[in-house]
Amino acid sequence: MAPSQTVLDLFFKSLSFTEKKLQEKIIEVSSIESLAPNEWVIKQGQYINWLVFVLNGNVRVWQEHELKEISLYYVRPYQTCALSLAATLRDCKSSVFAKTTEPTGVLRIPVRHIAASFFQFKSWNRFALNTFINSYETLLEDYSTLAFKTIPERLMDYLYNEVKAQNSTELHLTHQALANEIGTSREVVSRTLKQFEDTGLIERSFKKIRVVT
Repeated sequence: MAPSQTVLDLFFKSLSFTEKKLQEKIIEVSSIESLAPNEWVIKQGQYINWLVFVLNGNVRVWQEHELKEISLYYVRPYQTCALSLAATLRDCKSSVFAKTTEPTGVLRIPVRHIAASFFQFKSWNRFALNTFINSYETLLEDYSTLAFKTIPERLMDYLYNEVKAQNSTELHLTHQALANEIGTSREVVSRTLKQFEDTGLIERSFKKIRVVT
């Protein structure tokens, strides 16, 4: 589906794509798509042929190792995956999985068009550089969390961050989903949540966790 002018105007404004020729090129080669929750954006091992921007909704990006998942980051409105952006510089396969977590609108640009002409525009180069820098800073922060924080600290941090993001103390999360987020097993999460409950930090019911603030 071709993107509407209203959607594109907001897209250009949000990312500060100011050059008229860049805007015209994006209009020419891009398309938009509505994705359902839990729909694949890309799988590990696939060639990255599209640069995908999230217009609304949310995309979870993760890796798997020995049947365990660990979330790397989320791609939110007017963002794209740094790995996909790197594919505009050279052919590469995806080293991550990415799926929507809710109804999500995306704008797709074929990588071949970006490699051919987009990097001549200052606003595109500025966007690309900022994306790589933000991704690097996120990677350092996540490394510090994994290296220096205990699993109870990581789990509690995640719960508090979700309370803030959802503006609600009641979270609808399974133990397996929490394990995937912090890179551990469901059994470890269950034991840790029981400790939190015993000390009055949370209250639990079926697939629900209420964080006591």
